[in-house]
Amino acid sequence: MEKLGLFPNSERQYTVLALGSHPDDIELGCGGTLMRMRAELGDRLSLWYVVFSCGSRDGRFPCQNERGAEARDAARTLGVREEQCRVFTSPVTFFPDFCGEIKKEMVKLRDEIGDATITHIFTHHRHDQHQDHRVIAENTWRTFRNHLILEYEVSKYEGDLESPNLYVDLGGATEDGTPEHERYALQKVELLQKCFPSRDRVRADGLASGTRSHLWWDERLFLGHMRLRGVESNNIYAEAFHARKM
Repeated sequence: MEKLGLFPNSERQYTVLALGSHPDDIELGCGGTLMRMRAELGDRLSLWYVVFSCGSRDGRFPCQNERGAEARDAARTLGVREEQCRVFTSPVTFFPDFCGEIKKEMVKLRDEIGDATITHIFTHHRHDQHQDHRVIAENTWRTFRNHLILEYEVSKYEGDLESPNLYVDLGGATEDGTPEHERYALQKVELLQKCFPSRDRVRADGLASGTRSHLWWDERLFLGHMRLRGVESNNIYAEAFHARKM
């Protein structure tokens, strides 16, 4: 396996755009990788965090106040500056009906950030079976024509995971150089649990009522998915991506 560095130039600035359909998508798909990038690049990383729904079917209270606030909290934890965090209000599960409006927002973001400035884009997998995820992935490729686009994975009921071709080791090292093979994987789980308490509440309510809602929101799944990708890449924990053009 060829091992490549995420950052080929140790001197330059990197501008990373992370795109997600809903609050917690970015964290589930590439949260550990973004944490590693932040730790290794520090101030040389400019991170844009963009979510196209606040988690509501109509974009109104209570989700805009709760899940939108959770997304912003997670963005702050990832080191995103306030002016580089955007949470839009497209209605959940209806993204195909708003495809044109979503692309217009992406074009505005591209122009605001600077087309030539962006070095990495994280987005949903183009074969994701969730219609909202797929719209974001397709519009990413329509909008950004000359960029490194890495499509992340989200485990869910549809069972649509495929074989990725790029892996990021979520281990790190202490200041004295001692390996920490679980460093960013554990930080990712902590981020998910700390910043998205509404998910825990919905899961608990679902178990209590017998509706089995949000059973996927579980530390065992978070770690299990990363552990599987770690095995595939000869690491302990990893996140995996579909890199179509490099």
